[in-house]
Amino acid sequence: RAPFLLPAQSGLRRNLDQWFEEQGVKPHIVGEFVDAALLTMFGEAGEGYFAAPTFLEPDLQRKYKVKKVGKIATIKERYYAISPARQTKHPAVVEIISEAQNIFNE
Repeated sequence: RAPFLLPAQSGLRRNLDQWFEEQGVKPHIVGEFVDAALLTMFGEAGEGYFAAPTFLEPDLQRKYKVKKVGKIATIKERYYAISPARQTKHPAVVEIISEAQNIFNE
């Protein structure tokens, strides 16, 4: 019955709902958010638990002073980088792809 903050209408939300059902967990949903930053701010204010991608953990802990209380290893999110050219040249896109490859190859 712990308070939980959930994203509204997303792949993560569907995965969390399915995981809760499989585990027999009935979270006390205190907020549903379209905006992930707003959800995080409510979490920072202590309004409830929330799920976030593992790779964001260091940033969330530093910026919002939140702590990880667990990990759901069975939930995975997919991210796609789409470029009109076969070879990416923009430095930001190259960095995103490089970081993603590092994370998923660990």
